[in-house]
Amino acid sequence: MKDEHLQDAFTSWVDMSRDSQGLLAYNARLKEVLDEEAFINEAKLREEAANLKLEAKKDQWIKQGVEQTARRLLKMKMDEKAVAEGTGLTIERVKEIKKEMNL
Repeated sequence: MKDEHLQDAFTSWVDMSRDSQGLLAYNARLKEVLDEEAFINEAKLREEAANLKLEAKKDQWIKQGVEQTARRLLKMKMDEKAVAEGTGLTIERVKEIKKEMNL
């Protein structure tokens, strides 16, 4: 083997595996390392899921804000086309909102 660290690790593993106590210690440490790695990976996945959930909420809040603005403009008797252009909503959605408002 060319890598000295890898060679040292392999030699240490061979030495430890010769006696049962060394093998038990090696297996215990291996389990500890793998458990720690799994814990870290799970924490990362949970964080990613939380971020995705937050992004979805932000999008929902933005949409609600835009629709609330459209309602205010419609209450002010602004025409549907102007409301659609001003808010970025489709004319169909503006008409739906207007219908919901009974205007």
